[in-house]
Amino acid sequence: MAKKLVSFNFNGDFVPELEALSKSYPLSEVSTTYCTTAPSRMKEYSTDTYLAEAIANYLGSIDTMHLFVGKTAKNEYVAEYRKPDKDETQVCIGTIKDGKFEFKAGYYSETGLLRSYDDGHKGTMFVMAMFPENAKDSEAMGLIDILKNYTVADENYSKAMCGLSNNIYYRLKDDKSTSPVRYEQEPKKLSQADIDVAKVSRIFCGEPKVFNRTVPTASEDFDEEITIISTSSLRDMYPLDEDRVLTAEEEARVPDLGDWYVVPEWSMKTAKRIAASKRFRKGISNILLYGPSGTGKTEGSQAISEMLGLPYYSQTCSPDDDKFDILGQLMPNTGKGKTGDTDEACKALDIPTFSDVENDFKASFMKLFGKEPGKLDSEADCYQEITRRLLEKNSDDENDFVYVESELIQAIKHGGFCEIQEANIIKRSSVLEALNPLLANGGKDSFIKLPNGEVITRHSDCVIAFTVNREYEGCNDLQEAVYSRINLIKQIPEPTEDELFSRTKAQTGFDNVTLLRKMAKCVVDIHQYCREKDITGGVCGPRELIDWAQDAILESEERGEDKVSEKAVIAAALETVLEKVAQNEDDIEDVIAGVFNKHFSPSAVNALRGKK
Repeated sequence: MAKKLVSFNFNGDFVPELEALSKSYPLSEVSTTYCTTAPSRMKEYSTDTYLAEAIANYLGSIDTMHLFVGKTAKNEYVAEYRKPDKDETQVCIGTIKDGKFEFKAGYYSETGLLRSYDDGHKGTMFVMAMFPENAKDSEAMGLIDILKNYTVADENYSKAMCGLSNNIYYRLKDDKSTSPVRYEQEPKKLSQADIDVAKVSRIFCGEPKVFNRTVPTASEDFDEEITIISTSSLRDMYPLDEDRVLTAEEEARVPDLGDWYVVPEWSMKTAKRIAASKRFRKGISNILLYGPSGTGKTEGSQAISEMLGLPYYSQTCSPDDDKFDILGQLMPNTGKGKTGDTDEACKALDIPTFSDVENDFKASFMKLFGKEPGKLDSEADCYQEITRRLLEKNSDDENDFVYVESELIQAIKHGGFCEIQEANIIKRSSVLEALNPLLANGGKDSFIKLPNGEVITRHSDCVIAFTVNREYEGCNDLQEAVYSRINLIKQIPEPTEDELFSRTKAQTGFDNVTLLRKMAKCVVDIHQYCREKDITGGVCGPRELIDWAQDAILESEERGEDKVSEKAVIAAALETVLEKVAQNEDDIEDVIAGVFNKHFSPSAVNALRGKK
């Protein structure tokens, strides 16, 4: 190509559907953080003509052209671009090498003939092939959300398109951009063989006409067609604060899930949404994730933390937790050789215990302060006074107790992602009320006074995630005041057969694809069977499949096999999955007869069980 790969066309002739986009906007109304041009040289922004039409088609706002953008099983970006008045379709394949896009491109005619790509075009196709990567930017995400929520005729849509157009322009064209998307200026020749081997595994927009039409399914011959997002790229994918420098302790807390982890879509979408909401005065900072055990709530939370670039904190609740447990603990000062517990110390001082405050606030307050509580007095005042007296109780001028902040308080104080596990099993729903001031999304009201008297405010980067299971016995409803402060609620779906297969293969390296797929199908069927037959007291899900696969590998090694056999798989199932589906022997027999024997040879099962 004689010309550069990508050029832009501002103030052009828009298609009638996008006429409203012809307006330019002052910098004060529409801006991009990546513009490095001196303000004195620019007073307003305009929208790129061809790019705006392509983006509107990508998002489904209009339908004026053929546009397809997808990704192959080998992580190549593919695009097809054709205007209604053209006889040929522009096609390209983009590969990221050393952080830079490299393209192969050509023209595909209605007769199926492919010819070389030539110059004289704006390169919109290449920009759209890069669009999924551009769209990971937090500013771009926010603008895309606006485009999705407004009609083409609305001025908010027009402004967002103008902003997104310039966001892409500066990231592609300005060498001084703080977040450049780099690419080679000259595309290579695209061959028919390149098109034939490009197996589309993900579709971002449109339907392919040139590339493989069918999204491939996993098979023994081509199991790599399952799209697995590499966790090596998770760190800071959607950073909340790109300028923040973590301390060594905070850095050590940022999760690193490793190459075995298959990132669920809900986790990535949640991280993206949290980061995009930062542009609002009160963004998303409190979320609730709910789903059955084994669906990956905790690992998904850690993935969100890694994508946001935040230290991860975790706090597990128990039925008897009180408000003091949520905020921290008074611990024996073992560094000074102290032992004992707070209840005994309270009795020695003749003051109420923390449990006494929970059970009878009025009597505890009177004993501590010698008067009845007023309208503004609360349990927190009692906790603080008890803590103060315990910390002042000295022996040889050394404190018997020290106050240790909870994981939650550390996350709030320093700015981290805190997962509060099983908050709905706490017996007293009022316990979480202590968090209400801290669940405010920033501002002067987002503070709390700790039992040791310290007042802390919530760090702007703090994200709190409640992970709960609504179905288990002993679970309660969250207190309404807490529930109303949650910004985003996600139901975590049970993993599909493909997800179970991908996750287990990535984590265990199980080498017999056909058997592993059969095992994944068996786990799904067992889970459904137990639900339909009301078989309780057991579990069968992702953890059990991973245990099964690992044990099968070990069983196979003990048998001296070159590859995991069906006998090894059956033997391992008898020790892992089938022993966990229920705690009643009759129920286990029912599952074996009703499900397991339909997937594996009954005679082989009986032989390994020592039955005829």
